[in-house]
Amino acid sequence: MGNLLTAPATPANLAKANVAAAAVGLPNITLPYAGFGQAAATSAGAGKATIAQALTWMPQFSGTTDTWGNIANVSYNSLQVSIAKRMSHGLALNLNYTYSKQLDDTGTMRSGYAIPAGDLLSGKSWPVNRIERSWSTNSVPHSLAIYGVYNVPDAHENTLVRAVAGGWTLSASAHTTPARRFS
Repeated sequence: MGNLLTAPATPANLAKANVAAAAVGLPNITLPYAGFGQAAATSAGAGKATIAQALTWMPQFSGTTDTWGNIANVSYNSLQVSIAKRMSHGLALNLNYTYSKQLDDTGTMRSGYAIPAGDLLSGKSWPVNRIERSWSTNSVPHSLAIYGVYNVPDAHENTLVRAVAGGWTLSASAHTTPARRFS
């Protein structure tokens, strides 16, 4: 996309950027809010309301800071169950299921302060960095995997069939998880 990222986010430049993005398999670029394109058309906003700025988090600001730094609190708990059928009659199977819960405080901007009970309608107080705790954005609560191996027997009376179909090993695997949750 080259110089298009530093170009003002005008409709003409946005159209050029979308053609370039589509050429490499990227999705269309949309403006974060209606007034962003109007700001790009002004002399004051031309250098600030760029296509690159439109792609940032909170593009209406030139920058944001997190006073409390790159810290997080995460907890992960799971129940893991495995069932295995050992090799017999040429067949082996394995089934694995995981039920898990991952909680963190990384999905939001943190307050960094304890919140007294009198400040909330619930009347509950919260210690530092606890009110933001929720399901992690990359939590996978259910995971199911199954795989198996089958040894094709080669004991057949017909020599041609035994030569072509005998001695093969077939395997298959499948893994499924529900759609990820978004917060």
